[in-house]
Amino acid sequence: MPAWRKTGWLALGFLACSKRSEPQPAPQPLPPKPSPVIGGGLRAGRLPLAALLDVQAENEAMVVAVVNGGAWQAAAVAGKEVVARLARRGAAYQLFPAGAAEGTGTSTVKGTLDGKVREECADFFVELAAPATAQGFAAVNTADEGEVVVAGPLQGAKIEQRDVVAVATVIERAAKIKIKPRIERAYHVDLDGNGKPETVLQATHPDLLGDPAKYKRQYYSLVVVIPDGDGQPAFTGYLQASRDWAEFEVLSVDSVADVDRDGKRELLLRARHVEGWQTQVFRYDGKALKELFRSVGGEGECPEAGAGSE
Repeated sequence: MPAWRKTGWLALGFLACSKRSEPQPAPQPLPPKPSPVIGGGLRAGRLPLAALLDVQAENEAMVVAVVNGGAWQAAAVAGKEVVARLARRGAAYQLFPAGAAEGTGTSTVKGTLDGKVREECADFFVELAAPATAQGFAAVNTADEGEVVVAGPLQGAKIEQRDVVAVATVIERAAKIKIKPRIERAYHVDLDGNGKPETVLQATHPDLLGDPAKYKRQYYSLVVVIPDGDGQPAFTGYLQASRDWAEFEVLSVDSVADVDRDGKRELLLRARHVEGWQTQVFRYDGKALKELFRSVGGEGECPEAGAGSE
């Protein structure tokens, strides 16, 4: 199955995808030609650039993705020069509060970067100016000096019976199997920018909290978005009983933030695979979930020397 994944819209099994035109460079002074291309096709001098960071250790963060004009790229594709521009000394970041249970809060963690970039196994890591007191996603950008990307509120919500019914209906229609699902977390958050919160549900079969010996038809791990008005739920994830959704992954909702600065919040997920962990980024348009970015499975992990060799 290709590296990108289908995202589901329950009504009629629609696959959410759209063709995005490539942003064009701003007019340049003489000579009349495009500015030079650096990294993976990003044009020098174009602002704002942004980078999604994952603060994994107290002294550094991994650069998960680079965003240019709404286009998401792996940091390795963007290139070290672009990463260095974003990871400039003094660049400010603020940790996105991770999704929490209803009634719990998360303290704000802020900091700046030191300007040093380390490359390892095609991943880029940036040094923090001071040790971080927590871990999670954050972002830096070149839009305005000192301005940080702030996460949207991810409010923990009470799990209702209608939520269980909605997830069970998603599973039955997509995988042709009846299951009473277990919902781990429920959140209220405005994803489509209309001022009304959607309900975001995280549902995973209890066996998948560990490593099962074999995969059973009833296994699932889904993130389901229930619209604020009329309409069908949208979803993404893993359904063992469905051929289209049988690629194993265990999903968890991490946070929401407008990383690409287009005025709409992205849904940031973490996925556990056989190969390791992965970051997934989605946008909800009121009808469907569209995948914007998916990192390589096992991100931040270096293969052992000689691994895979005969």
